[in-house]
Amino acid sequence: MTNVYKDFQVSGVDTYVTAGCGAAIVNVNKVSDGVTNINHQKTLLAYQFGLGCCYSFTPSVKMNLNYQFTPGLKTNLPELGSSELKITAHKIKIGISCSI
Repeated sequence: MTNVYKDFQVSGVDTYVTAGCGAAIVNVNKVSDGVTNINHQKTLLAYQFGLGCCYSFTPSVKMNLNYQFTPGLKTNLPELGSSELKITAHKIKIGISCSI
């Protein structure tokens, strides 16, 4: 995934928006509907959008909060006829960084 960021300063907090495009490998393994065992892998075009902020407690200690949304990745499952699998991801990440 390759991302681009645009930074903004809001009330002393560094904020940013991000967008990215890349590839996602979807693996469906060891799934069964009671009759058919599904083992499926496909590489798909993926994209995501996000936003985040970074707050500096001190010049060397920062806290980051990030949200990313990946809209529906779709793939067909040939083992189940024309059934379509759609995956949507929401990610929230919190981190603390320290520079020495």
